[in-house]
Amino acid sequence: MQLPKIVYPAAYNWLQSPPAQNKLILKTCLKDQLNWHLAFQDCEARGLQMATVNDRNEHYDLKMAVIKTNTVEDWTWVAGTDLPIFRNFSWITNGRPVPFWLWYPQEPNNNGGNERCLHYRNSLGEPKWNDLDCNRQLFYACEDKQTTCATAVA
Repeated sequence: MQLPKIVYPAAYNWLQSPPAQNKLILKTCLKDQLNWHLAFQDCEARGLQMATVNDRNEHYDLKMAVIKTNTVEDWTWVAGTDLPIFRNFSWITNGRPVPFWLWYPQEPNNNGGNERCLHYRNSLGEPKWNDLDCNRQLFYACEDKQTTCATAVA
């Protein structure tokens, strides 16, 4: 299967990249930093969903999309949270557990007692996950809802 061409629609300030299994769309404007809840709502309003990382290939795709934005702030909201069940991080998009091999050491730690949402953090070298206060204003990643499931044969 051939992947779609990378498109950079500057008019909308989105970066689109063709990951292995789905289309990742990353907000790139400083004015588009939102808290986790509003980021989730914005993705949904656009017919998308917050990005879910199920394997190392998708993790790499997110890393490359963040690098291509050339932003100073590389913290990015993704769909992980423990809001439904405290200390049990899962993807809000599909209910699956967040892979533990992607967390920074000693994370998630609920520092300050209010870190319930997951963000991608690239500032410490190899990008991994960290829990953070859901009210922080960050960039965020959305993906196409239609291509996140296994491809059906027609």
